[in-house]
Amino acid sequence: MDILNRKTKIYLSISGVCAMILLIYAYFLSTSILKKSYKNQIETHYETTLLKLERFEKDKYNLLYTIVNDKNIKNIFQNKTNDILDNFLINLVKSNTLITQLRVLDLKGNEVIRINQKGSSTYFEKKENLQNKLHRDYFKNFLNLKQNELGISELNLNVENNKIERPFLPTLRFSMPIFKEHKKIAILIINYNMRNIINDTFSSSFFDIYFLDKEGYFIKHRLNKYNWSKYTSKLKKDNYFRSSEKKEIFVKSLNLFGDKYSLIYNLNNNLGIDSLFDYSIKIGIILFIAISFLITPLLYIVFRNFNQLKKLNQTLSQSQKEVELIFNNTSDSIILINDKGIIKKANSATEKNFGYKQEELLNKNVNILVPQPHHSHHDEYLNKHDGSMKRKIINQNRELYGLKKDGSLINISLTVTKVIISEKVYFIGTIQNLTEQEKSKKLFENVFNATTIGVALVLKDGSFWRLNRKFADIIGYTVEELTKLTFQDITYKEDLEKDLSLVYKILNKEIDHYSIIKRYVKKDKELVWVKLNVKGVFLDSNNEELDYFIATIDDITKQIQLQEKLSEAERVSQLGHWSWNIKTNFLFWSDNMLELFGKTKDSFNNCYEDFINTVIEEDKDLVNNKVKESLDNKAPFDITYRIKANNKIKYISAKGKIKYQGGIPIEFFGTCQDITSRKKLEDEKKQRDTLLMEQSKLASMGEMVGAIAHQWRQPLNSIGFIVQDMVSAYKHNELNEEYINEIKKEMMEQLQYMSDTIDEFRTFFKKDEPLKEFNLLNTILEVERLYKAQLTAHKLKLNIKVLNKSLNTISKEEKLLFNIKGQEGQLKQVIINLISNVKDIVESNKNLSSVQKEILIGFDLLENEFKIYFEDLVGGIPDSIMKRIFEPYFTTKDMGTGLGLYICKTICNKSLKGKIEYKKRKVKVDNTNYLGSTFIITLPRNLF
Repeated sequence: MDILNRKTKIYLSISGVCAMILLIYAYFLSTSILKKSYKNQIETHYETTLLKLERFEKDKYNLLYTIVNDKNIKNIFQNKTNDILDNFLINLVKSNTLITQLRVLDLKGNEVIRINQKGSSTYFEKKENLQNKLHRDYFKNFLNLKQNELGISELNLNVENNKIERPFLPTLRFSMPIFKEHKKIAILIINYNMRNIINDTFSSSFFDIYFLDKEGYFIKHRLNKYNWSKYTSKLKKDNYFRSSEKKEIFVKSLNLFGDKYSLIYNLNNNLGIDSLFDYSIKIGIILFIAISFLITPLLYIVFRNFNQLKKLNQTLSQSQKEVELIFNNTSDSIILINDKGIIKKANSATEKNFGYKQEELLNKNVNILVPQPHHSHHDEYLNKHDGSMKRKIINQNRELYGLKKDGSLINISLTVTKVIISEKVYFIGTIQNLTEQEKSKKLFENVFNATTIGVALVLKDGSFWRLNRKFADIIGYTVEELTKLTFQDITYKEDLEKDLSLVYKILNKEIDHYSIIKRYVKKDKELVWVKLNVKGVFLDSNNEELDYFIATIDDITKQIQLQEKLSEAERVSQLGHWSWNIKTNFLFWSDNMLELFGKTKDSFNNCYEDFINTVIEEDKDLVNNKVKESLDNKAPFDITYRIKANNKIKYISAKGKIKYQGGIPIEFFGTCQDITSRKKLEDEKKQRDTLLMEQSKLASMGEMVGAIAHQWRQPLNSIGFIVQDMVSAYKHNELNEEYINEIKKEMMEQLQYMSDTIDEFRTFFKKDEPLKEFNLLNTILEVERLYKAQLTAHKLKLNIKVLNKSLNTISKEEKLLFNIKGQEGQLKQVIINLISNVKDIVESNKNLSSVQKEILIGFDLLENEFKIYFEDLVGGIPDSIMKRIFEPYFTTKDMGTGLGLYICKTICNKSLKGKIEYKKRKVKVDNTNYLGSTFIITLPRNLF
């Protein structure tokens, strides 16, 4: 029994030791297998993730490339509605649920188009809600993109109106510039909602995946509350994972669209190595408790490992599905065949491109997709795959035709790759359908040949490789004739050197394009003016080797001819035009401007300072102040100044306008005209007018002298009577002191009256009369008093009405309403001339009635002006001469000068800033019809 017990103890001890050794060995073996499986699974998931993201980026590039090269979007800034573009963009956004916004911005950051997509709602944003994104970092980066270059922003949360949008909307912005005629005109930006992509890409049922930014913050965490921890909990990787846990995490760097990120793979708690260790410990305890059940824990370990492997296979199956998903969602056809040409696998794109279903292709010879003559020889090609096929086909991209199920042919691009799977040879064929590219090519051909400008592709030696009909039409050749010539052959010899020098600069990489105006010699030897634009096209992105030139021409012959006619017209009218770039101080002068100012292109320095130096010293401040006033007050520029050109003084009339950008003046442009001759004529006319005014004044003085003679006749008669009375008194011895004092008083009164009359006459015609405030009613009364003797002599009567009331009945306040500031003497001269004309008619016609000898003078007051009416009934003016009465030297009087009414008009228009007009008057008095005249004087209330 003891021996048995001893053997039993030994057996148990040996069994226990063996069990422990087996347990430890099983643990380390399982751990090693699991770790290796985990690493393989992590690598598979990581590679799948990279493939997904690469495919995602490629798809977005193709989408943006298609949009920015659409002809409709290149014309986005034309001032008309483009329904085709609007429908194209809105349908594009609707077809992709990941798009949240599509925007087109101009180069200043202003949104031109914004399409929003929220849920099932897709709409254009109203113009008043469009924003400026100039200050946003992503826009500044996108602004530097080159043509067809894809720009991708950093993955971040969407921000609207400077606030993070909630719930969080992870957003990735893809951008590409829009070019028109090699010039960047706008930026296309598409916002993608990355929430589902992040969740789908960085998820696994086998392990936890953490997605971190470059600062270590969590973007995706297995616990949603820690998602985007940079903006919530501020949790970082080092704070979250304990040092003991770091042994079970696997860190992978991820370059996502040009930015650095990290992926952390961590085993699920229920699948971890520690869990396996715990179970192993439990098995050991069971072994020690009941050795009879030793086999049980071994079976348990096997079962446990089996479950782990089963789960691993499930994960591998999931990865296989993901690969299958990518395989079937690519736009290129992918076909796997064996070395006999039998199709073993084909993706969904193959069904779409060739019209077959999967089951119709599998286990069929691939030659069903190959048309003749290659169809019958395809198997022969496969048999030679180790020889000629490897050299000519393997890993080579070839363009050929594919055969669809319906028998039609399609253009394809084929790349064949040889692979070894389970020691067997297979071939993978990647097929790209070129049908759309062919359509695009045809579209390009149509656009190339239908464009309204001439386009040519020119080789380095100057020969024409390709050109459109418009190019040939402009030059006057056929397309076939031009392909046999070089651009040197048809360039006008005086323009060839300049053109070639610019070509050499492109060849030497000093410039990449140029634009000039030049002349070609047409087939019929006539010259044609063109605007030529040339762009170099290089074989590589580094611009190391030039391939050809793209040349575009626009026929501007008519413009040049029109410009020459305009220049000739400027010369005839002594007119020149100018343009001043205020920012750069570059002043452009036309050829006529240079001629006006006595300058040449070599002697003029094209700056403001050089211009101001031509102005005479006395007018420089005038010009500088006027320029400053126009710039500061946005006022029109209109000035006359003097210059010294070719040792002659010229009068220049300049007019200009200022162009603003954002309220800041950027360009000042206008015209200058030589008005020296006109100025001389104006001065001569001014002298003539002055002479006429003096003549008129002398005529008026004659009238006034006559008036004074009448005025003095009575006091002179009175003085004569006084003298006669003195003689009589002397004879009768009646002279005494009282009598002497009395007659002295009477004589002094008469003399004072005569003196006052002379004083009034002197002030009436005072030269260079100053401005003063006077009353219109007092002025007419003063004229009446001075002219009273003349009026009495001819039995003329002045009837003065104010506001349709008699002058004697108006109040003092009403009289003050007719105060005005100006030259009273000038107005008196007009009144005298009008009264004198009536007096002359009365004097020459003795048969006029008392009704016709009344002159009605009326005063009226309007809001901004006075009206003075002079009305008579002495016959009026005949219709035949009515339009000429205000002309100088026109008169109907035998001894008239023809200056009276002309001077009246001149005084009213220039000196009094008003006007005078004539109307016929017809009045019936006591059943008798009378004809007469009405002169209406209009004066502004604020004369000066």
